[in-house]
Amino acid sequence: MDKKIGIVDTDNSFIRRFVTLMNSKYEDIEIIVFPNVKSAQTAASKAALNLLLLDSYYIAEFNLSIPLQCEVVILINSDDESASYALPTMCKYKSMDEWYEVICQFCMPKPLEVTIRGGCLGKEHLVNGVTCLFLPCDGSNGAVTAATDFCHFLSSYGKKVAAFSPYVESGEILWALTESITAQIDLLSLCINDWDNDNVVIPFINSNLVVLVTDGSKSSNEKVEKVLVDLPQITGESRESVYSKTVLLYNNFDPKTGVLIRNDELIKVGGLDVPRNSKAAFEKLVTLLNV
Repeated sequence: MDKKIGIVDTDNSFIRRFVTLMNSKYEDIEIIVFPNVKSAQTAASKAALNLLLLDSYYIAEFNLSIPLQCEVVILINSDDESASYALPTMCKYKSMDEWYEVICQFCMPKPLEVTIRGGCLGKEHLVNGVTCLFLPCDGSNGAVTAATDFCHFLSSYGKKVAAFSPYVESGEILWALTESITAQIDLLSLCINDWDNDNVVIPFINSNLVVLVTDGSKSSNEKVEKVLVDLPQITGESRESVYSKTVLLYNNFDPKTGVLIRNDELIKVGGLDVPRNSKAAFEKLVTLLNV
């Protein structure tokens, strides 16, 4: 995969020389010149950059709203200036080989803080795992707990699984992370706790199964009904396609105040008979996912 490098610098002579020489020597690098920091931040937020080279001139207006997948290196005129900055620095006047070494270093894939259960994985055991996406519908209804408990359930049967509940603004970034996990396991139990129509599109389209979690309260059920209307519009998929991969899990359902959603088209996987996730519900998820 190409290493996508962004650069913001007031020195046009340096930019021309840098871009020309790097492009002529290294085929795995794509350099994008930005007119200002804001445009570079926008590109980084869309997972379009691995590394941003930023002229020290801009450091006063720079803030840390760059996503974690994009490293930032400050361009300086001499190595003596490096102590002035908290971020990594690089002197402009280095050889192309030295620059390439730095670029490769900062564009290496980041290790992920996830727990993979079911034993150590060697290269001979790598598989293409499936993804089960849990989406909480209003408030704290235990979606993260459901995703984690499902992970434990599968692990008890010897499956190689991972539970992942990140906070991330971009669906593109999230899916890039999940792909690196699912390449090593049977199933990823993914929960997006803080989600909206923007960051859920790519995860929804690419997940094998989507579990809407509700506690049966009025507000939670209303969110489910709204989601079922919104998803075909924001994903560009048909209503039939959305329903075919979306199921409903009642979690922390209160039989005294909870209300069942009246929708015969939507598959319910249970959770009504116990305060939290039931074995029967998880067994149904396993059948639907074919794992």
